[in-house]
Amino acid sequence: MQNLDRVFRDDMLTTHVDELDQLWSGKLQFVSQTVNYTLDGKRLDVLLKAVILPGHEDTWSRVLVTIEDITELEAVRRTAAASELYARGLFEHSPVSLWVEDFSSVKALLDDLRERGIIDFRTFTNVHPEFVERCMQEIHVLDVNQHTLRMFAAPDKATLLSRLPDVFRDDMQQHFQEQLIDLWEGKLFHQREVLNYSLEGNEVHVHLQFSVFPGHDARWDLVLVALTDITARKKAEAYLEFLGKHDVLTKLKKRTARFTSTRSIASSARGHSR
Repeated sequence: MQNLDRVFRDDMLTTHVDELDQLWSGKLQFVSQTVNYTLDGKRLDVLLKAVILPGHEDTWSRVLVTIEDITELEAVRRTAAASELYARGLFEHSPVSLWVEDFSSVKALLDDLRERGIIDFRTFTNVHPEFVERCMQEIHVLDVNQHTLRMFAAPDKATLLSRLPDVFRDDMQQHFQEQLIDLWEGKLFHQREVLNYSLEGNEVHVHLQFSVFPGHDARWDLVLVALTDITARKKAEAYLEFLGKHDVLTKLKKRTARFTSTRSIASSARGHSR
């Protein structure tokens, strides 16, 4: 009793204001999560509950207070919060484009085809390209990181997610068909090179890596897609190929290239004549 000033101090004062506010509003009881200290200086996280006893409502001369030590629980919570903050930081500031997606509706469509007896999935998707398109529409993007916004020239996440048809278009359906075939065959991790577009309309060549999160294999409701921008590499490859076939100064095709092309045509003609 003589050392209560060592028990009730420092960061306890912040929550004490909330307790007073509850009493000010006319309540005869209050609850708060606050801090106390042991006499040897150890910090305690506590859950405090107080009620004014019947018959003392006018004077508050008798108040029953219970204190529960939740220090261990709060330590676990703080550790979890720190881990979540760390993971979030890794996601947001990753140097590659990261997409968290929900493929559960796509899995339901594939499961429905199996139940209907479809075996040759590639032939089915060749005959029914509208099925591939529908699967694309059933993908739900849950989150993207900051690098994704920069890569696709999007001002914010809402704008990017509202304009996904501008990003995934043209040849994307053919690439997505191959991705569906991988999933049909049980390949929950796969990678390939695809062509996307920025919101400004520029080509963005990417190396795509698809992975279903561990523990979500049964539903595919949590999927991570990583996109690495390889546009510069593709341009360099195209330029090297151009240099191999054209003169640097005149931009005209090299004689060897023309000769190879002519010989190829001639060879083809001889084959037809035989």
